[in-house]
Amino acid sequence: MVRITPKDFIGTRIRFTRIRDARIFSGWVESVFGTQIQVQAETSVVMEIGDKFQFEAHCQRASASFTGTLSDIGDFDMLQGGMISAVEGSNSKMIEASVVPLIFKADSPLRYIVTVEPYRVRVNGVQGEITVDSRSVKVSVVDVSESGFGFVTRHVIEPGTEFQFGLDTPTGRVRGTGVVRYSRPGARGKTFRCGASVDTSGRLDGPRWLRFVEEAA
Repeated sequence: MVRITPKDFIGTRIRFTRIRDARIFSGWVESVFGTQIQVQAETSVVMEIGDKFQFEAHCQRASASFTGTLSDIGDFDMLQGGMISAVEGSNSKMIEASVVPLIFKADSPLRYIVTVEPYRVRVNGVQGEITVDSRSVKVSVVDVSESGFGFVTRHVIEPGTEFQFGLDTPTGRVRGTGVVRYSRPGARGKTFRCGASVDTSGRLDGPRWLRFVEEAA
C-alpha cells in the first residue's frame, strides 16, 4: 500500500464541524507543517481562538479525520471587502471575508481510511466558456472533481441551468454538458461562484478530464 501523509491533502477540500454548536464549515487545505494545518475558508461568523472542531478530508487515495483547535487567524485582504472586529467582553472575533486563512492545531493523529469517496482539488489558470441558450459565458475554473467543477463568472447563472462547456485544461480541450447545482455572489457582488455537475463521456473528453483531475490532485 502507498504511504499516505498529511501533505497528500494539500489543495483538497476539507469540511470541519465546530463541536460546541455543530456548525459546519468548509475550505481548502493550504498547508501542513507538523501539527499545524492552515485552511483557506469563506466565513461570516463569530470565531473564537480555542474553538474545537472535528475535521474530515478526502484526497485521491484516502480519507482522513481528526480533531483540532483554532489557534490563530491569518492575514487577509480587507481591500476585497473583508472585515474583522472583536466581540466585546470575549476573545471572539467576527470575521467576514471572501477568503480567510484559519490556522488550526491538530489535537489527535490523523486517522486514514482507504476510500473511493469523491474529492475536490483546487486549480489555477484553467479558462473556458459555458453556453446557455446559445449565449456564451466566460468562466474561470477554481476546483475540479471527477464529476464536476466549480467556476467563477461575471454573469448570474441560476441553479438548475443546463449548459454545454469547453475548457482548456493542461491535458487538452475538454467538452461536455453540465447542470449548475449552486450559485452565490462573490466578493462585493461583482462575480458569482458556481458549482456544477458535468458529463464528459465523449470518447476523448472523458479520459482527458479524468487525467486532468488526477494530475491536479
